Amino acid sequence: MDDKKVLEFAKKKGYSSVEHLGQWLEYDVYDLIYSDDEEEASYIGLPLVALVKDNDIRISTPEESLEILSYFYPDKDE
Repeated sequence: MDDKKVLEFAKKKGYSSVEHLGQWLEYDVYDLIYSDDEEEASYIGLPLVALVKDNDIRISTPEESLEILSYFYPDKDE
């Protein structure tokens, strides 16, 4: 899917931009960014992402978010 369509989806949900993280299972994963201004940004809650498969875009569930977080940012102590 075109990154522009993912960005359009994200903006409709209140985010300002997206960043492609990679592939997880059968999905392309996009980080949803509230603000490009580091001074303005605050992070509260689970790190939800956009999941893209074929022509469908959706926001991850809380359970998927935790799995994706572990997948892309594994604990180096384990």
